[in-house]
Amino acid sequence: MIWIAAGTEEGRRIAKALAEKDQEIMVSVTTEYGGSLLRRELENVRIIDRALDYQSMGKIIKEFPITKIVDATHPYADLVSKNLIALAEKNVISYIRYERPSLKELIQKEIPEHEKDHILWVKNTGDAVEALNKSRGKVLLTMGSKTLGDYLKGLDSSRIYARLLPVAKVMEKCRALGLPPGQILGMQGPFSTEFNRATLKEFNIESLVTKDSGLTGGVREKILGALETKVQIIIIERPGVVYPRVFSDMEALMKEL
Repeated sequence: MIWIAAGTEEGRRIAKALAEKDQEIMVSVTTEYGGSLLRRELENVRIIDRALDYQSMGKIIKEFPITKIVDATHPYADLVSKNLIALAEKNVISYIRYERPSLKELIQKEIPEHEKDHILWVKNTGDAVEALNKSRGKVLLTMGSKTLGDYLKGLDSSRIYARLLPVAKVMEKCRALGLPPGQILGMQGPFSTEFNRATLKEFNIESLVTKDSGLTGGVREKILGALETKVQIIIIERPGVVYPRVFSDMEALMKEL
């Protein structure tokens, strides 16, 4: 059995392709919402739709005949990846990482030198908050709700706008943190360059914060839309994880599987 740790568009694609080849698979995602998306596409496949820590991952490996782990989790799910790597080594299971190509590739190839001045790379949320405190104007956060509280603590809350998934759990977190409804953009992407540009203009955004989530999922269009409106772009770098085996080409990965 192949365990696909998903949570990304690519994870769903890998699972669907293997299921069509009649491979025995199990797929895990961290939310019920992610599980519902998978169930629309996959039949007769075991799907786990909750967050897993090291202990619960270990129980899964003991319970099911896992022979291979495909880690297609989000580039910033570093703790999940580290746990999977450790458990694969401990249980002598093959581990393969699918890693989305970095935004640095896009910026290097497609962005003119004079526009790169609008892009600032930072190591973490704290560095992003520090950079934003040196600037003025409204800020659009586009990295989910996990670190929203850090921005609300570190910045004038009237500056903060957050584009988030329109699910009850996320909206409730925004309410609990005190972010006004008028500063919450509840919508599901991916979004076009034109839509991003229009959003930034409509709310008079001066700075956009994102993660290096890769060239898929609408991040490319987000960057291009921000550049067209001369908005400052702050990109939080990926965490440093040493993967024992990595693929960034989907076709090559599928041949391996």
